[in-house]
Amino acid sequence: MTGIIIKESQSYDLKELVLKFIPEAIGKEIEKTTSSIFPLQNVYIRKVKILKARPRQVNGGSWRLQ
Repeated sequence: MTGIIIKESQSYDLKELVLKFIPEAIGKEIEKTTSSIFPLQNVYIRKVKILKARPRQVNGGSWRLQ
């Protein structure tokens, strides 16, 4: 399950990732992936914590964290 979330978070921008969390698209993907091991139902992501933020360049050329 964590592998799916890590893969998705690395391939999308933060805005796109939040939009993917809202309709439970990642939860449905976790249900499909784990169905051969154990039948999970109603998989939801309740809380997201950003551990490291990538630096982002602002207009003046100075760097700050997202």
